[in-house]
Amino acid sequence: MAVTQIVDMADVLAFIFRGASATDAQIGRIQFLKPRVEAAIRQEIGSGVVQNTYTHYLPEIDPVQLREQNYYGSNLLRLPQFPVRSITSVYVDLGARFGQTSGAFPESSLLTAGDDYFLELDRSGLSRLGYLVRTSGQWPADPGSIKITYVAGWSQDELRGNVTDPDLDASLIQHATLITFAEFWSDMVSRQNTAGQSGPI
Repeated sequence: MAVTQIVDMADVLAFIFRGASATDAQIGRIQFLKPRVEAAIRQEIGSGVVQNTYTHYLPEIDPVQLREQNYYGSNLLRLPQFPVRSITSVYVDLGARFGQTSGAFPESSLLTAGDDYFLELDRSGLSRLGYLVRTSGQWPADPGSIKITYVAGWSQDELRGNVTDPDLDASLIQHATLITFAEFWSDMVSRQNTAGQSGPI
C-alpha cells in the first residue's frame, strides 16, 4: 500500500521560501527530506494520517499483554489506524493464524455490522479512538484471529481545512508538518554551512 503524502511540494516550497524561487539543488534537497519528515509526523501521531484503506490481522502481540490492556479478551477492539471512517468487513477465525492456514477466514466467519459489532462514533460521525464494540461475547485473544478491513485517516480537504464542520478540520496536522519541515530544512542548511570548518581546539 502506497503512503499518501500529507503535504505537497508546492505547499512546502511556499512555506519555506516564502514566495522566493528555489534552486534546483534546493528542490532536490526538499524532495530528499520530504518522506523523512512525513514519516516522523506519522510516527509521532501513531497513525498514517492520510485517509486510506487498511487490512489488519489482530491481535498483533502477546495475548496476555493484550488482555491486560483490555483490547482483546473483552468486547472492545481498538484499531491501529485512526480516525476510523468506516468498516468494510470483519472476519473472526480462531485458527486463521494471520490468514496463513488453509481456508482461513471463510465467508462463514464474516461478522454482520450492527448485529455482531458496531463502531463507536463521535459527534463528527467518525471514530477518533477507533474502538469496535462486540455486541455479544468478547473479541478473541488468539493472535491473528481477526481480519478487519476499514477506512481510516483524514481527507486532503480536511488536512487543508477546507471543511464546513470544525470537528473535521485537521489543518493543524498539515501545519505541524510544514513547521517540522522548516526545522529539518534549517538544520540541514546549518550543517552544510558549517561543513569543513574546524572546531575549537
